[in-house]
Amino acid sequence: MKNIIFSVALVLTVVLAGNSFGQILCVKNRTANLRSSPSLTGSIVILQVPRHYPLDIQGENGDFLYVRDFQGRDGWVAKSVVVTEAGVIVNVRIVNVRSGPGKDHEVLFKARRGVTFRVLQNQVNWLYVEHETGKKGWIYKDLVWGLKSKA
Repeated sequence: MKNIIFSVALVLTVVLAGNSFGQILCVKNRTANLRSSPSLTGSIVILQVPRHYPLDIQGENGDFLYVRDFQGRDGWVAKSVVVTEAGVIVNVRIVNVRSGPGKDHEVLFKARRGVTFRVLQNQVNWLYVEHETGKKGWIYKDLVWGLKSKA
């Protein structure tokens, strides 16, 4: 009996360790559709999101991932339109994008809530990011969503 329980526990550990639940991926295409069900046909498009939009994986079904966004909205997205590359979204009204990692650096441009970026470099409190247009700069980590930790 102990061997059976150990075997089941071992199998569950391997299976659960192999899934990607709780991982944040980002959209690689110009846009991606969040759907009401894991299907291209017979599902409703709930939301269309832009490139680099971060999505927190909640589950999966075949070629689809069940995801949650920075506002807590859930939906299904095709696995083919997301990548493990780090992406973040501005989750405050407006942020300053700076020339260096610190408040003493020049403000290059501003970004509003909902603007997405690809993360190029991750420092202790700052991220070096790139917008889809090619603009680059530094953003304070607490002003964006899409990273699991601040490390």
